[in-house]
Amino acid sequence: MNEKLIYIGLGIFGILGPIAFPDYVMQMAVLWIMVLMATTWDITGGQMGYNSLGNITFFGVGMYVSAAIQVSMFYIWESSPHLTARSSRCLLRLSTTLD
Repeated sequence: MNEKLIYIGLGIFGILGPIAFPDYVMQMAVLWIMVLMATTWDITGGQMGYNSLGNITFFGVGMYVSAAIQVSMFYIWESSPHLTARSSRCLLRLSTTLD
């Protein structure tokens, strides 16, 4: 019974959390995605004993593609003070060709 209450509380927090804490919506979304991935890995890798590197590669490629898209959308390359002018121009040219 106690375990069922914990699951119900987590479900309520998952539904009402973004309403109660609107500044932390992205962090809560990432948290739930990580919980989902951990549960999936526990089921496939732990309980069933099925270890596949294809799953790991799929999640890894997805993570890197998502990060590259987010960086190219929200990071202004030409205003970065730690890059040299030449590398900044190359990265800017690369990001404009990807758009």
